Amino acid sequence: MLQNYKSWLISKGYAKTTCVDYVSCIKRIARWHEKTPEQLAESISDILPQYLAGGDLAARGKLKSRAIRSSFAAYSRYLLESVAA
Repeated sequence: MLQNYKSWLISKGYAKTTCVDYVSCIKRIARWHEKTPEQLAESISDILPQYLAGGDLAARGKLKSRAIRSSFAAYSRYLLESVAA
């Protein structure tokens, strides 16, 4: 799944270094929640809001110059587009 996410990021024009960083961030978020990236995808609607401004985990969302929050938001868009396809 993460390889497809990385390919999707590249297709959207993200720099390769950003793609690698975003995949790493998704792995980190999954570990924090003791989930696989696939399990994270299944519960993203419950977990993502926690990382946004005002959420319980907003401070974590700001880590790595907000790459955590940005990568998670991109992962959510990727999942939505994958379902729609």
